Amino acid sequence: CNQISTIPDWISNLSSLETLNCGNNKLLNLNQSIGSLNSLRYLIIYNNNIDLFPDFSSNLSSLEHISFSFTNIHLFPDFISNISSLVHINFSYTNITTLPDSFGDIISLETI
Repeated sequence: CNQISTIPDWISNLSSLETLNCGNNKLLNLNQSIGSLNSLRYLIIYNNNIDLFPDFSSNLSSLEHISFSFTNIHLFPDFISNISSLVHINFSYTNITTLPDSFGDIISLETI
């Protein structure tokens, strides 16, 4: 387990970043600046204390894999349903109890 508790604002300067792995840390929230990472393909934030996603809108248009298992998230993030490139979602061991109808719109999804 690492000790990172925040993601710095300068992360948005990494415009070519394809993988952001912040798993096994002590994050309490996600920095809104992650949403500007247009090249991001993998967002891995499992095993953190995060309970809510910011609205990243559709800025993460290259995202293919997202893992937020073992977090305190209780609402499925709406923006995820707008990502047409998404093929893998892992939200096991979260507090999510229902999925929005828009979840069915993720037609590229291969693994849940």
